[in-house]
Amino acid sequence: MLKNFALLVMLAVFGASTMQVQAQDLPLLADGAPWSVKVPDGPEVQMTFNPDGSGQVKLGLFSNNVTWAVRDGAFCIVGIPEGDACMTLSVSGNSVIGTSPKGEQFVFERA
Repeated sequence: MLKNFALLVMLAVFGASTMQVQAQDLPLLADGAPWSVKVPDGPEVQMTFNPDGSGQVKLGLFSNNVTWAVRDGAFCIVGIPEGDACMTLSVSGNSVIGTSPKGEQFVFERA
């Protein structure tokens, strides 16, 4: 389960057109309000990113404090057991889509 934990921070695209997020807008996830992350064929994860660079990831009874940073135009979550998870972000409707360097896509929606 922890091996795939870094993948849980990405989200799947479910239709609609998308708009690429510029580097200066990457902290749009970091407003202190919780996000629900839907993972295809996986559990739902709750994530909260604060403006100060701190955050929390919850998966069932598991909770992990993390930090986030913008690196090379990507939103990166730091403190995940498998290492940093970086993704490019885009917006589709009310969702934020994160795409990993491997092409995995996952969707952030308000919890």
